[in-house]
Formats: sequence, structure tokens, C-alpha cells
Amino acid sequence: MIKNIIKGIFIDSEFENDRDFFKTIDFFKQFDEKQLSKIISIIYKKNYIKGEVLYNCGEDVKIFFILKRGEAELYSNTGTKKVSSNQFFNQTDVLSQKMYTSTAKVTEDSLIYIIYKQEFYDLVNANTWIGFKKLKKLFKKVKNVFK
Repeated sequence: MIKNIIKGIFIDSEFENDRDFFKTIDFFKQFDEKQLSKIISIIYKKNYIKGEVLYNCGEDVKIFFILKRGEAELYSNTGTKKVSSNQFFNQTDVLSQKMYTSTAKVTEDSLIYIIYKQEFYDLVNANTWIGFKKLKKLFKKVKNVFK
């Protein structure tokens, strides 16, 4: 009983909803509760307005994105790709490129989770349970799913 009261004071319901959301994404399913909490601690939420540019092709890669709600388009010299709710995007840029290889723009009001590249690398380096090669392999899987 006391544990539940303390938990209610320090953990907000929105955080619990976020945790539940991340558990539905294949990439995050492999992590236990404690590990998932550490990962979630470096993820930020931001609302974007229709037409807002997230990044431009050729800019330094600093962030990767998970679209929770809404829609975005990625524009590159190879074409246009739509990104829908519950999808990662540009994760391969973060892992393998120094610059974004596309331009991303939201095509409707959207809620997007953002992960800063440096915070992500710091978490990977500080936690042996997140092997960089393992993450890179998982991101390649994610990339293939959304092609």
C-alpha cells in the first residue's frame, strides 16, 4: 500500500503511458523495466505543428525521432517517404552518418519523441547491457521494416 502511494507521488501517469507505448515498439521489447526506464529518461516529447521542418538534408545529425501521433514526410533525392504514427525515422543517420540524408517535415500536427544523439551515445557507453553493435543491428532491422 505505501509502495503504491510513493509510486503515485514520484511517477506520473503520463510517464506510465509513455512506458506502455514504448513497450509496443519492437526495438524496446528486449529491455526489462529498469533498462527501459533508463532509456526513457533520455527521451523527450515535443508537439510539432503542420508544416514544421524537423531537419534539413545536409545538417549535422543531432537527433533521431519516434513519431507517436501524426504524420511526417522525408524528402531526399531518391524520393519521398511517408512516416506514420508509431514509427522510428532517421535512426540510421544517427548511427552511420554525420549529416542527415533527407529533409523531414510534419504534414499534420504531430507528437514526436526525440532522442539526442549525444545522450544516446552516453547511455550506450555507460551501460554494458546496451551493446552498440546490438543497437546498430536492431536499427538495421527497423530500417528494413519501414522501407
